[in-house]
Amino acid sequence: MIEYHYLDTDFGNATYDFGASATVGINWDASIALQYSYNQAVITNGLALRFEPVLVQTATSTDTATVNLSDPDINVTPASMVSSLLIGTTEVQVLSIGNTGSANLEWTVGEAQPNEAVYPPMANPAGPGT
Repeated sequence: MIEYHYLDTDFGNATYDFGASATVGINWDASIALQYSYNQAVITNGLALRFEPVLVQTATSTDTATVNLSDPDINVTPASMVSSLLIGTTEVQVLSIGNTGSANLEWTVGEAQPNEAVYPPMANPAGPGT
């Protein structure tokens, strides 16, 4: 601990009174210092300054987080289906859809139209002129 006690700082000269032309503080070396005042009239009669070393406090912290992601995982058997039928006929094909993921699976089935006709258009079954 370092203490400064200023009993009388009035010298009768405004240039020097109350620390007006003084630097007050402490230096450890040329690069480490603690300054109280510099060329300021703030050192009053009876002022006492105490400089005490401080225990440097450090703190560290770590934390972890778990992020759970859930996604559906679709399994389809067979991977594709193809069928060409004459008008008025039917066919049954089995499609198995499963979800091995950890979230709900939403799915739809759609029908794709062929790019071109497989069979030529049928003639009018009632005959010509009907």
